[in-house]
Amino acid sequence: MKSKLLAIILFLFCPILFGQARNSIREIQKFDTLNKQLFLLQREFQKFDTLNKQIFLMQREITDLKEELSRLDSENRTISELCSRSNEAISNQIAESSNFLQVWGYIAAVIGVIFAVYITWIQNKVSKIFKESKIIFRDQIRTKQEMKKTQDLINNNLGKLYSQLQEQEINYLIERMKNVPEDFENIFNRLAVINIPNKYFNEFKILILANNALIDTTKQDNYIITLMALSIQHFPKETVNDNELREIMLKKFNEILTCLFVKEIERLIESICLFIANQPLTSNLSLVSILLSGLQERGKNEIPILTKSLWNNLMTSERRNEFKKQFENDESFRPIITEFNTIK
Repeated sequence: MKSKLLAIILFLFCPILFGQARNSIREIQKFDTLNKQLFLLQREFQKFDTLNKQIFLMQREITDLKEELSRLDSENRTISELCSRSNEAISNQIAESSNFLQVWGYIAAVIGVIFAVYITWIQNKVSKIFKESKIIFRDQIRTKQEMKKTQDLINNNLGKLYSQLQEQEINYLIERMKNVPEDFENIFNRLAVINIPNKYFNEFKILILANNALIDTTKQDNYIITLMALSIQHFPKETVNDNELREIMLKKFNEILTCLFVKEIERLIESICLFIANQPLTSNLSLVSILLSGLQERGKNEIPILTKSLWNNLMTSERRNEFKKQFENDESFRPIITEFNTIK
């Protein structure tokens, strides 16, 4: 019964319950739809929130960009002002440079004209120098050829040229002795070391005799001794053979020998021996005695040499024996005679 009642109740209330259930389902579906829409709205809201954040960030960036743009604009205005001023300065400098260049253009033009004139002058001068150099070059070639000829002439005739130059010097020195006898010491030093030809013997003789005739003084006496030494050095035979000069020589023999070297004294001994060769020794005792006296004054080292020269120039044994016989007992000539006797 209860079951039937329950079944009738269910049957009666089933449509209602079913209708309500169906409504409930619909509501539930609507609710689900609303939830879904709400979820979608939430998602959209989230997107919108994100978008707001992005917009906020973009606004901040826009603000920063505006500030940067403002700063750049300020800098741009500053740069524009600087550029404007620079342009004005450049314009002024260009104007000044233009004036400066114009002035320098005139100056350069003037300098160019002057330079052109100078170049022309130099060119003419160089051309003239070139012509002159060609002439000089030809002259140099000719001079070189003449110098070569002269050099060849000198090389081929050197002895003759030297003799000519020496004769010119001898002429000058003799003339100086005539004009400046006080300089005889310097002149003697030069004439003593050069070869004087025999043709000058008379020049020396004239000088000696002329000065010997003057008032005798110590200075004059030294001058005569110097001239006689030169005469004996260069013309021993002529001096010994000349009566006037031989007489002067014998008066100053020892002093003259002091001005001569051993070789020159040997030549004097030879000349004296030749002078007395054809005469008796007794006829020339004075000459020989003065010679021996002078030789003994030369010293121990030179006496053997000069005695040997005397021995050789007496030539013959007869002449040597005559010499020894004449002087062997004369004590004043003992060193010479002793040395003479040792020679064989």
